[in-house]
Amino acid sequence: MSNPPSTPGAAPTPPRVSEVRYPLKQLLREAEIDRQRSALGAELLDQAEIGSIFASHRRLARAARS
Repeated sequence: MSNPPSTPGAAPTPPRVSEVRYPLKQLLREAEIDRQRSALGAELLDQAEIGSIFASHRRLARAARS
């Protein structure tokens, strides 16, 4: 593999990148599987549950103050 001679002051040419396309349904399915399996996904679900618990407590506290 030989490299072409470079001239001083010439900007190096960027490597060619070809476009890769994936089916949207496949990407969404894989994202859903990753969400279900990942600890972060489980943590985000737990955060939503915890938030809903505290939301009900906040509503009760506001009602008690009124």
